[in-house]
Amino acid sequence: MFRKIVVIGLLIFCICPGDGIARQDTADKWDKTVALKELPYCALILRAFLGPDDSSREIFVLMEPDNVNEENLRLLARALSEKYPPPLSLKAWIETDVKQLATLITNSNSSSYPDNHASGKKELQWAYYRRSEEVELFRYNPEYPKPGMKTVILKGEE
Repeated sequence: MFRKIVVIGLLIFCICPGDGIARQDTADKWDKTVALKELPYCALILRAFLGPDDSSREIFVLMEPDNVNEENLRLLARALSEKYPPPLSLKAWIETDVKQLATLITNSNSSSYPDNHASGKKELQWAYYRRSEEVELFRYNPEYPKPGMKTVILKGEE
């Protein structure tokens, strides 16, 4: 099942262009999906974009919903931070569904993300990681599928 999701996702991402503001990081050969092999679970980096001034990076990660928990997200944060060390600011969207990820990458959802309640759809599991000069944190829903988010601050203050 997960392989089918990845294959469909790769097809979508080959067809769907970015938003034009950020550019795909071709220096790291981001035309290929990258597995984070140092993790004890499957996590795939599907896209990575450099900001317009090369001082920030935005990453899109796909992983299985059952692996989205605090311990695994701490491991993921460490792996991403080692792969993309400061001074670059870093944002990572951790998604569990290819359609959800495609919507985020192509900006086809005009309101704040995720907007699953307004459309009547079941909210999907997801997480967000951010590293800046001020703070390093991630957000996720530990009570999934119940609504609600938890913020875990790794460094600094929000």
